[in-house]
Amino acid sequence: MKNIKTKLKRSYSKFYQSSFFIIFIYLSAIIICLVLYYIFQYETVLSNLWLNLLADFVFSLCTLLLIERTLQNQKEKNELPLRIARYRDIQLFTSRLITLWMRMFQSTSQWEKEISIDTLFTKDIINEIYERLNMQEEAPVLPKQNWNTYINNYIADLIARGNHILDRYVSIMPPELFGAIHHLTNDSPFIERLQNINELERTGISMRVPLLKHYIPLPSSRDYESIHILFQWCESEYEKLEQYPDIYPIQLIYSVIPAKNNSQAAPTK
Repeated sequence: MKNIKTKLKRSYSKFYQSSFFIIFIYLSAIIICLVLYYIFQYETVLSNLWLNLLADFVFSLCTLLLIERTLQNQKEKNELPLRIARYRDIQLFTSRLITLWMRMFQSTSQWEKEISIDTLFTKDIINEIYERLNMQEEAPVLPKQNWNTYINNYIADLIARGNHILDRYVSIMPPELFGAIHHLTNDSPFIERLQNINELERTGISMRVPLLKHYIPLPSSRDYESIHILFQWCESEYEKLEQYPDIYPIQLIYSVIPAKNNSQAAPTK
C-alpha cells in the first residue's frame, strides 16, 4: 500500500510539472488555428481543415483540464486526513505558545482589559513583560512553582511539539510556515531562548534584579514575523477545514485579569 501511494504521488508530481507546458502548447495551437481559419475562411478546403483542427485541439484541451481537475480532487481527498492532523497539531502548538505569553502578560499587567493576540505580540506589550516579569515570583499555575521552573517545563513541551510538526508534516508544509515554526523552536526568544533562563540558573549565575529582560534578548523583527505567519496560517486553514469534526480556531481575544500581587511587581530599573 505504501509503495502504491508513493507511485501515485510521483505520478501526480510529474503530471503537474508537465501539464502547464502542455496547456500552453494547446492554447497556442488553438490561437494559430483561429488565425489561419480567419485567413483562409473563403477557401473551402483549407478553412474546413483549420476548423476541424481547431475543434480537435479544443476537445483535447477540455479533456486534459478534466483529467487534471480529477487528479487534483483525488490528491486533495487523499491528503485530507493528514491536513486535518496537521492543523490540529499546529493549532494546539500555537494556542500553547499564546497561553504562555498571555500568562506572563497577565502577571505583569495592572489593568483589567481585553487584548487580541495581534496586540499581545507587539514590541510595546512584549517589552512591558520583559521589564516587569520577576522570574523568582510564583507563576499562576498548579502545582505551585516559580516562573523559572514553569517556563523550563513549558518550553520543553513546546519545542517537542514544534519538532514533531516539522518532522511529520515536512512534505505538506508551506515553506513560510515551516520556516516560521523552525525559527521559533530553534532561535527565538518566544520559545527556544527561554531555555537560557534555566541554563543561567544551573551555572550559579544569579541576577540582582531577576527580571526577564536580564536573561534573554528582546525579540527581533524576524521573531514577530514568524509569530504572525503562524497566526495567519491557522486562521486561513481553519476557514477551509471548519466543517470537519474536532476542528477549533485559535482564540483571538483574551480577557486579562491582573494578578493580585501585580502592584508589587519587580522594579523596572
